Amino acid sequence: MNDYTVGNIFELYSGNEVLSAEQQAMMDCINAYVEAKQFKQLEYYLQHTQGIEQLLIDHVMMDPTDKSRWDWLIGYKLIETIEDFARVNSFALTAYTYHPNDTFYYALALYWTGWNDFVITDEDVALAESLIEQGPEEVSGLLCIALAKI
Repeated sequence: MNDYTVGNIFELYSGNEVLSAEQQAMMDCINAYVEAKQFKQLEYYLQHTQGIEQLLIDHVMMDPTDKSRWDWLIGYKLIETIEDFARVNSFALTAYTYHPNDTFYYALALYWTGWNDFVITDEDVALAESLIEQGPEEVSGLLCIALAKI
């Protein structure tokens, strides 16, 4: 995984320190769908609104210590019609660098790496094996599945 270069989030960041008025309106719409628990409408909105990915990237980079922002970005890239596993891998690895105590991000990156023929190093395997012992059951299970594919 260490050789992975596509979709580096830092290269995709617009550099804005605050969301533009248009981006804020999009974020308000997303939050309204979530608060109303209108998840089908949210998915449709995310799939059909231009600029969502840039909004979510900018939103993350304004505060990369906020895990919910990473969850939004990674979740967006996993929507069935958008599926971009290369970016899921890259974003999850970057999220893990900001949140090294949250092994879910590492497990998610390793999982998609195994499915998509990216390079998994011996160091990646060693880290995954150590995290299986330490992590919560869900993360350990995801890591076990990832390691079984390589």
